[in-house]
Amino acid sequence: MEDDMNETSNDNGRRPARPRLLVVGAGVAGQSIVREIQRDGLPAEPVAFIDDDRELHGTEVCGLPVLGGSDELERIAAEVGAEEVLLAIPSSGGRLIRRLVIQCKRAELPFRIVPGLRDIILGDVNFEQIRDVEPDHLLGRESVDFQDEAARDVVSGRRVMVTGAGGSIGGELCRRLLSLAPSQLILLGRGENSLFEIQSELEPRRGTTELVTVVADVRDRERLAVLSGRLQPELILHAAAHKHVPLMEENPEEAVLVNIGGTANLIEFSRRVGAERFVMISTDKAVS
Repeated sequence: MEDDMNETSNDNGRRPARPRLLVVGAGVAGQSIVREIQRDGLPAEPVAFIDDDRELHGTEVCGLPVLGGSDELERIAAEVGAEEVLLAIPSSGGRLIRRLVIQCKRAELPFRIVPGLRDIILGDVNFEQIRDVEPDHLLGRESVDFQDEAARDVVSGRRVMVTGAGGSIGGELCRRLLSLAPSQLILLGRGENSLFEIQSELEPRRGTTELVTVVADVRDRERLAVLSGRLQPELILHAAAHKHVPLMEENPEEAVLVNIGGTANLIEFSRRVGAERFVMISTDKAVS
Protein backbone atom coordinates (compact mmCIF):
# COMPACT_ATOMS: atom_id res chain seq x y z
CA MET A 1 0.00 0.00 0.00
CA GLU A 2 2.88 2.36 0.74
CA ASP A 3 3.99 2.11 -2.89
CA ASP A 4 0.49 3.15 -3.93
CA MET A 5 0.77 6.24 -1.75
CA ASN A 6 4.19 7.40 -2.94
CA GLU A 7 2.60 9.16 -5.91
CA THR A 8 -0.33 11.51 -5.65
CA SER A 9 -1.40 11.58 -9.29
CA ASN A 10 -1.65 8.98 -12.02
CA ASP A 11 -0.33 9.55 -15.52
CA ASN A 12 -0.96 6.68 -17.91
CA GLY A 13 0.01 8.34 -21.15
CA ARG A 14 -1.73 10.89 -23.28
CA ARG A 15 -5.02 12.17 -21.92
CA PRO A 16 -8.00 11.79 -24.30
CA ALA A 17 -9.26 15.03 -25.84
CA ARG A 18 -12.65 14.54 -24.12
CA PRO A 19 -12.13 11.86 -21.46
CA ARG A 20 -15.16 9.96 -20.18
CA LEU A 21 -15.39 11.28 -16.64
CA LEU A 22 -16.62 9.34 -13.61
CA VAL A 23 -17.47 11.84 -10.86
CA VAL A 24 -17.12 10.77 -7.22
CA GLY A 25 -19.56 12.91 -5.22
CA ALA A 26 -22.98 14.05 -6.41
CA GLY A 27 -23.13 17.01 -4.04
CA VAL A 28 -22.53 20.72 -4.51
CA ALA A 29 -19.02 20.52 -5.93
CA GLY A 30 -19.71 17.63 -8.29
CA GLN A 31 -22.90 19.18 -9.61
CA SER A 32 -21.23 22.57 -10.13
CA ILE A 33 -18.41 21.07 -12.20
CA VAL A 34 -20.69 18.82 -14.26
CA ARG A 35 -23.07 21.66 -15.06
CA GLU A 36 -20.18 23.87 -16.17
CA ILE A 37 -18.86 21.12 -18.45
CA GLN A 38 -22.33 20.53 -19.92
CA ARG A 39 -23.09 24.23 -20.33
CA ASP A 40 -19.79 25.40 -21.79
CA GLY A 41 -18.75 22.33 -23.79
CA LEU A 42 -15.52 21.91 -21.82
CA PRO A 43 -13.01 19.15 -22.67
CA ALA A 44 -14.55 16.28 -20.71
CA GLU A 45 -17.58 14.01 -20.97
CA PRO A 46 -19.18 13.27 -17.59
CA VAL A 47 -20.83 9.84 -17.78
CA ALA A 48 -21.91 8.96 -14.23
CA PHE A 49 -21.74 9.78 -10.53
CA ILE A 50 -20.89 7.59 -7.59
CA ASP A 51 -21.88 8.73 -4.11
CA ASP A 52 -22.08 7.16 -0.66
CA ASP A 53 -25.59 8.54 -0.09
CA ARG A 54 -27.67 5.40 -0.70
CA GLU A 55 -30.79 7.49 -1.27
CA LEU A 56 -29.21 8.78 -4.48
CA HIS A 57 -28.42 5.33 -5.89
CA GLY A 58 -30.57 4.60 -8.93
CA THR A 59 -31.49 8.27 -9.40
CA GLU A 60 -30.16 10.86 -11.82
CA VAL A 61 -28.28 14.05 -10.93
CA CYS A 62 -27.60 16.62 -13.66
CA GLY A 63 -28.95 14.04 -16.12
CA LEU A 64 -26.32 11.46 -15.09
CA PRO A 65 -26.99 8.18 -13.27
CA VAL A 66 -25.79 7.67 -9.70
CA LEU A 67 -24.59 4.07 -9.95
CA GLY A 68 -23.33 3.18 -6.47
CA GLY A 69 -20.95 4.00 -3.65
CA SER A 70 -17.25 4.81 -3.47
CA ASP A 71 -16.32 1.21 -2.66
CA GLU A 72 -17.59 0.24 -6.12
CA LEU A 73 -15.39 2.68 -8.04
CA GLU A 74 -13.41 0.07 -9.99
CA ARG A 75 -16.47 -1.91 -11.07
CA ILE A 76 -18.48 1.15 -12.06
CA ALA A 77 -15.55 2.73 -13.91
CA ALA A 78 -15.18 -0.40 -16.03
CA GLU A 79 -18.94 -0.62 -16.57
CA VAL A 80 -19.24 2.92 -17.97
CA GLY A 81 -15.89 2.94 -19.78
CA ALA A 82 -14.49 5.78 -17.66
CA GLU A 83 -11.18 7.27 -18.79
CA GLU A 84 -10.67 9.61 -15.84
CA VAL A 85 -11.99 10.01 -12.28
CA LEU A 86 -12.90 13.33 -10.67
CA LEU A 87 -12.93 13.38 -6.86
CA ALA A 88 -15.62 15.97 -6.05
CA ILE A 89 -15.79 15.42 -2.29
CA PRO A 90 -14.22 18.54 -0.74
CA SER A 91 -15.39 17.81 2.80
CA SER A 92 -14.01 14.26 2.94
CA GLY A 93 -11.05 13.24 5.07
CA GLY A 94 -7.73 11.82 4.00
CA ARG A 95 -8.70 8.19 4.67
CA LEU A 96 -11.42 8.20 1.99
CA ILE A 97 -9.21 10.06 -0.48
CA ARG A 98 -6.42 7.51 0.06
CA ARG A 99 -8.83 4.62 -0.53
CA LEU A 100 -10.12 6.19 -3.74
CA VAL A 101 -6.61 6.91 -4.97
CA ILE A 102 -5.65 3.26 -4.46
CA GLN A 103 -8.71 2.14 -6.44
CA CYS A 104 -7.88 4.55 -9.27
CA LYS A 105 -4.31 3.28 -9.42
CA ARG A 106 -5.44 -0.35 -9.50
CA ALA A 107 -7.79 0.50 -12.36
CA GLU A 108 -5.01 2.51 -14.07
CA LEU A 109 -7.25 5.56 -14.24
CA PRO A 110 -6.01 9.17 -14.07
CA PHE A 111 -7.64 11.12 -11.25
CA ARG A 112 -7.99 14.72 -10.14
CA ILE A 113 -9.72 16.57 -7.31
CA VAL A 114 -11.94 19.65 -6.98
CA PRO A 115 -11.22 22.60 -4.63
CA GLY A 116 -12.02 22.55 -0.93
CA LEU A 117 -15.18 23.79 0.73
CA ARG A 118 -13.60 27.20 1.32
CA ASP A 119 -13.83 27.80 -2.45
CA ILE A 120 -17.53 26.98 -2.33
CA ILE A 121 -17.95 29.58 0.43
CA LEU A 122 -16.19 32.09 -1.81
CA GLY A 123 -18.43 31.11 -4.72
CA ASP A 124 -15.37 29.99 -6.64
CA VAL A 125 -15.77 26.38 -7.83
CA ASN A 126 -15.12 25.87 -11.53
CA PHE A 127 -13.54 23.52 -14.05
CA GLU A 128 -10.27 25.44 -14.20
CA GLN A 129 -9.67 24.78 -10.49
CA ILE A 130 -9.64 20.99 -10.85
CA ARG A 131 -6.15 19.87 -9.87
CA ASP A 132 -3.99 16.85 -9.15
CA VAL A 133 -4.30 15.13 -5.79
CA GLU A 134 -1.61 16.45 -3.45
CA PRO A 135 -0.11 15.11 -0.19
CA ASP A 136 -2.34 17.33 1.97
CA HIS A 137 -5.43 15.65 0.48
CA LEU A 138 -4.07 12.22 1.43
CA LEU A 139 -3.20 13.39 4.94
CA GLY A 140 -6.68 14.79 5.46
CA ARG A 141 -5.74 18.42 5.98
CA GLU A 142 -6.16 21.54 3.90
CA SER A 143 -3.14 23.62 2.98
CA VAL A 144 -2.84 27.04 4.56
CA ASP A 145 -2.72 29.28 1.53
CA PHE A 146 -4.26 32.43 0.14
CA GLN A 147 -7.63 30.77 -0.41
CA ASP A 148 -7.84 29.71 3.25
CA GLU A 149 -7.06 33.24 4.38
CA ALA A 150 -9.56 34.64 1.89
CA ALA A 151 -12.33 32.41 3.26
CA ARG A 152 -11.40 33.32 6.83
CA ASP A 153 -11.46 37.02 5.93
CA VAL A 154 -14.98 36.61 4.55
CA VAL A 155 -16.34 34.62 7.51
CA SER A 156 -14.34 35.37 10.67
CA GLY A 157 -16.11 37.76 13.02
CA ARG A 158 -19.10 38.05 10.68
CA ARG A 159 -22.75 37.10 11.04
CA VAL A 160 -23.41 34.18 8.70
CA MET A 161 -26.69 32.51 7.75
CA VAL A 162 -27.09 29.08 6.15
CA THR A 163 -30.49 28.12 4.73
CA GLY A 164 -31.33 24.45 4.52
CA ALA A 165 -29.02 24.06 7.51
CA GLY A 166 -30.54 20.73 8.50
CA GLY A 167 -29.80 19.13 5.13
CA SER A 168 -26.70 17.18 4.13
CA ILE A 169 -25.17 20.09 2.22
CA GLY A 170 -26.27 22.85 4.57
CA GLY A 171 -25.18 20.87 7.61
CA GLU A 172 -21.69 20.31 6.22
CA LEU A 173 -21.40 24.00 5.39
CA CYS A 174 -22.30 24.82 9.00
CA ARG A 175 -19.64 22.44 10.33
CA ARG A 176 -16.93 23.97 8.19
CA LEU A 177 -18.06 27.56 8.69
CA LEU A 178 -17.84 27.11 12.44
CA SER A 179 -14.10 26.41 12.10
CA LEU A 180 -13.71 29.87 10.51
CA ALA A 181 -15.00 31.57 13.69
CA PRO A 182 -18.01 33.65 12.60
CA SER A 183 -19.40 35.88 15.34
CA GLN A 184 -22.86 34.43 14.73
CA LEU A 185 -24.01 31.38 12.76
CA ILE A 186 -27.71 31.35 11.89
CA LEU A 187 -29.11 27.90 11.10
CA LEU A 188 -32.33 28.31 9.11
CA GLY A 189 -34.49 25.43 7.93
CA ARG A 190 -38.01 24.09 7.99
CA GLY A 191 -37.34 20.66 9.55
CA GLU A 192 -37.22 20.94 13.34
CA ASN A 193 -35.68 17.49 13.87
CA SER A 194 -32.79 17.98 11.46
CA LEU A 195 -32.17 21.49 12.80
CA PHE A 196 -32.14 20.19 16.36
CA GLU A 197 -29.60 17.52 15.39
CA ILE A 198 -27.16 19.92 13.71
CA GLN A 199 -27.58 22.46 16.53
CA SER A 200 -26.83 19.76 19.13
CA GLU A 201 -23.78 18.65 17.17
CA LEU A 202 -22.35 22.17 16.82
CA GLU A 203 -23.14 23.50 20.29
CA PRO A 204 -20.26 21.76 22.17
CA ARG A 205 -17.64 23.16 19.78
CA ARG A 206 -19.03 26.56 18.90
CA GLY A 207 -16.41 28.45 20.93
CA THR A 208 -17.26 32.15 20.89
CA THR A 209 -19.66 31.82 17.96
CA GLU A 210 -23.30 32.51 18.79
CA LEU A 211 -25.59 29.85 17.34
CA VAL A 212 -29.07 30.99 16.33
CA THR A 213 -31.51 28.31 15.16
CA VAL A 214 -34.55 29.44 13.18
CA VAL A 215 -37.39 27.21 12.02
CA ALA A 216 -38.68 28.89 8.88
CA ASP A 217 -39.66 28.05 5.32
CA VAL A 218 -37.98 30.02 2.54
CA ARG A 219 -41.31 29.92 0.69
CA ASP A 220 -42.87 32.05 3.43
CA ARG A 221 -42.16 35.62 2.35
CA GLU A 222 -44.01 37.18 5.30
CA ARG A 223 -42.09 35.08 7.82
CA LEU A 224 -38.79 36.17 6.25
CA ALA A 225 -39.92 39.80 6.39
CA VAL A 226 -40.51 39.43 10.14
CA LEU A 227 -37.13 37.75 10.59
CA SER A 228 -35.41 40.61 8.78
CA GLY A 229 -36.30 42.76 11.78
CA ARG A 230 -34.21 40.70 14.19
CA LEU A 231 -31.59 38.94 12.06
CA GLN A 232 -28.81 40.86 10.35
CA PRO A 233 -26.60 38.33 8.52
CA GLU A 234 -23.70 39.77 6.56
CA LEU A 235 -23.16 36.57 4.56
CA ILE A 236 -25.97 34.27 3.39
CA LEU A 237 -25.31 30.80 1.97
CA HIS A 238 -28.49 29.50 0.36
CA ALA A 239 -28.63 25.69 0.44
CA ALA A 240 -32.40 25.21 0.87
CA ALA A 241 -33.68 23.53 -2.27
CA HIS A 242 -35.11 20.35 -3.69
CA LYS A 243 -32.23 18.53 -5.39
CA HIS A 244 -33.59 15.26 -6.82
CA VAL A 245 -34.31 16.29 -10.40
CA PRO A 246 -36.35 13.25 -11.57
CA LEU A 247 -38.66 13.59 -8.55
CA MET A 248 -39.04 17.31 -9.13
CA GLU A 249 -39.88 16.71 -12.77
CA GLU A 250 -42.90 14.81 -11.46
CA ASN A 251 -43.70 17.63 -9.00
CA PRO A 252 -42.83 20.82 -10.92
CA GLU A 253 -45.10 23.07 -8.88
CA GLU A 254 -43.18 22.24 -5.70
CA ALA A 255 -39.84 22.74 -7.47
CA VAL A 256 -40.90 26.19 -8.64
CA LEU A 257 -42.20 27.19 -5.19
CA VAL A 258 -39.01 26.19 -3.37
CA ASN A 259 -36.15 26.47 -5.84
CA ILE A 260 -37.32 29.60 -7.62
CA GLY A 261 -39.81 31.26 -5.27
CA GLY A 262 -37.75 30.49 -2.18
CA THR A 263 -34.61 31.89 -3.79
CA ALA A 264 -36.43 35.07 -4.81
CA ASN A 265 -37.66 35.47 -1.22
CA LEU A 266 -34.13 35.00 0.13
CA ILE A 267 -32.75 37.59 -2.29
CA GLU A 268 -35.39 40.06 -1.08
CA PHE A 269 -34.50 39.17 2.52
CA SER A 270 -30.79 39.76 1.84
CA ARG A 271 -31.58 43.21 0.48
CA ARG A 272 -33.70 44.04 3.52
CA VAL A 273 -30.92 43.13 5.95
CA GLY A 274 -28.14 44.66 3.83
CA ALA A 275 -26.18 41.42 3.45
CA GLU A 276 -22.75 41.87 1.88
CA ARG A 277 -22.75 38.50 0.12
CA PHE A 278 -25.42 36.09 -1.09
CA VAL A 279 -23.98 32.76 -2.23
CA MET A 280 -26.05 30.36 -4.34
CA ILE A 281 -24.78 26.93 -3.35
CA SER A 282 -26.27 25.19 -6.41
CA THR A 283 -27.90 26.34 -9.64
CA ASP A 284 -30.69 23.87 -8.78
CA LYS A 285 -32.14 26.80 -6.87
CA ALA A 286 -32.52 28.84 -10.02
CA VAL A 287 -33.63 26.10 -12.41
CA SER A 288 -34.74 22.54 -11.86
